[in-house]
Amino acid sequence: MSELKLTSPISQEKRSSALTRGQRLMKRRLKMGLSQQALADASGIGSSHISRLENGDRIGSFEVWRKLAAAMGTSLARLTADG
Repeated sequence: MSELKLTSPISQEKRSSALTRGQRLMKRRLKMGLSQQALADASGIGSSHISRLENGDRIGSFEVWRKLAAAMGTSLARLTADG
């Protein structure tokens, strides 16, 4: 079975977009009353990876965002849309 590659560090150009997405993720998570650990448990994504996403340090793969959206009961498009 192949291992899921989460992400690698991002360039400065992509950081702004990653930070916007991360802030959206954190806002929704907090609105739902979830800790990073609770979201990690629900999504199967590590809490440290969720922290990096929320801080804009990682972009996250399609599969990571899909799992997060499913765990939060929202669409992938709504969770990741820029703007």
